[in-house]
Amino acid sequence: MDARTRQGSGRARNRARRGVLLVVTGLFLVGMGAPALAAEKLTIIHTNDLHSHLLGFGPNGDYTIELDNDATIGGFARIAARVEEIRAAREAEGTPVLLLDGGDFMMGTAFSLLRGQAELTLMDALGYDVITLGNHEFDWTPSETAKILGLIGDLGLDLKVVASNLIFDADSPLDDSLEALCGEDNLIQPAYIQEVDGTMVGFFGLVGENAAGVAPFAYPVDFEAASSAAARAVSALEDAGAQLIVCLSHSGLDEDTALAGAVPGIDVIISGHTHEIAQEPLVVGDTLIVQAGSYGRYLGVLDLDLTGGAPAYGGYELVDINDTIAGDAAMQALVEGLVGEVDLTLETLGYDYAFGQIIAETAFDLTAVSGAENNLGNLVADAMRWMVDQEEYDPAVPESRVDFAVESNGVIRDDILAGVTGQIAFSDAFRVLPLGFGLTPDGQGNPPVGYPMVTIHITASEVKKAMEVITTVYPLEGSDYWLNVSGLKFEYNPSLLPFFRVLRIYVGDETNGYSEKPLDTSCLNKELYKVAINYYVAQFIAVVGDYTYGFLSIDPKDADGVSYLDASVHPGGLSEARVDCDPDTAGVQELQQWEGFVRYLLSFDTGGDGIPDVPARYAAPTGRIQEGTCFIATAGG
Repeated sequence: MDARTRQGSGRARNRARRGVLLVVTGLFLVGMGAPALAAEKLTIIHTNDLHSHLLGFGPNGDYTIELDNDATIGGFARIAARVEEIRAAREAEGTPVLLLDGGDFMMGTAFSLLRGQAELTLMDALGYDVITLGNHEFDWTPSETAKILGLIGDLGLDLKVVASNLIFDADSPLDDSLEALCGEDNLIQPAYIQEVDGTMVGFFGLVGENAAGVAPFAYPVDFEAASSAAARAVSALEDAGAQLIVCLSHSGLDEDTALAGAVPGIDVIISGHTHEIAQEPLVVGDTLIVQAGSYGRYLGVLDLDLTGGAPAYGGYELVDINDTIAGDAAMQALVEGLVGEVDLTLETLGYDYAFGQIIAETAFDLTAVSGAENNLGNLVADAMRWMVDQEEYDPAVPESRVDFAVESNGVIRDDILAGVTGQIAFSDAFRVLPLGFGLTPDGQGNPPVGYPMVTIHITASEVKKAMEVITTVYPLEGSDYWLNVSGLKFEYNPSLLPFFRVLRIYVGDETNGYSEKPLDTSCLNKELYKVAINYYVAQFIAVVGDYTYGFLSIDPKDADGVSYLDASVHPGGLSEARVDCDPDTAGVQELQQWEGFVRYLLSFDTGGDGIPDVPARYAAPTGRIQEGTCFIATAGG
């Protein structure tokens, strides 16, 4: 019996106890009327925000499925082992088990190169009952989302997807393929009921307001307000006979707490999006809300007591997925097979990399914390300046050099830990910047994986506005708005008025030194500065301006000072600002950010073993972002 068959047989035994799937559309139940509440107990195992973390990490190379021999966390083989252990224990006592996921199961590791195949295959093998969509399931546009979810049918997988607040554009063809997968008895359902040992359990799924706000590439798909969509779904499920209603909500604990207060009738909310660790369920009225961190580091286990005729709290455990769990060998075999598929894909696309290839060494951890300058953020921002200069800098044209680079902490998805050996594999480096897609089709005719790099030109006063995002927007909106910088350092005072907290900006870097005089950020300084940024963050330039009522508005310009937002000159908008690695070839030959980062690591000097070493200057923050205490007026109009 091969690995897939072994996993599948356990799944079949589990599903056999649940009964038939009953689809809900509107207020109608396809099937017979709901029986009386039968099960005395029910266990819900849940995950959220897996983000393609199929191997234990920190780093991948240290991970094994044996006990007590590494410090890595996560890993789908460990998750599988614990899920099967819980299933067996509950089955022995006659308690049915559901396995659910709260969205963002994709986008986060090199397995994303397989475009959904890896994540969906393994979730099917483990026997997930219901999953929902998060904002990152839309990172490659609705048509690509449709291709990915279409794999459920193409590969013959038995995964149920609920999404209850998608709004499709009747006039645009860009979301037609995704819309075609939605509806009654389709791959994506607004709601459905499943009989679980005689108890009718209803499910629906939501993308919350914050998650929708950071899904710009979902266009033209929009998202209905969670409260109205939930109220409609709960009403339909209740009328159809649901005795227990579970919402899979990719919204975060704050939004889900508000949802539970606004919409009665939801028994359990499986929360996601904010990567929060809830040691115990939040209780709002009769609703239990749970969330299990991110990246498969935890597994939530919620026990419900049904003996009183209605769902009641029966206990909760947040399971650490670490080296105290011996991984399931069959699941690990599936994962390793997918690693081989990643290597084959890299080769097919013309990349000279492999999943486990060692590309650098580090003597220290590189971490991206929010709210303070951090060494990984410095490394990433420096890599951005370097990678763009490799493509565009001409010594005969000094102004072609990148002046500054800016990167959001929300794009930096994982740390680089030294681990046992200090070795950084390709897969470890990829996890740092794994998100997004490009616009120029790759060798397989698909959008390339990874955000493309762009360059824009802005004035000194606009540079100051960008730094004010850190001082004013970040404290209000969180880690996505913490910016890492290269090519400058600045001082700020958080106690000053919003939008006027940056005191001084100095141009330069640790290698070449910084300017003695601060940058003139008044409106009188019309000089343009070249900034390296990724395409995703560039999309939020206008968003930040609108959010701050124009106080932090920035106009991204070309080298001649013409705005990329001027459609008469730049009909392609910011897509025309992409870095072109081969201007002599038709179209734009994009520079994907993850690849430039890998190349930067490979550029470092090597020691006696011939492996590039991360320089000691990245061992700690260097003072690029400093809190000051006095005010110097540098703000321009």
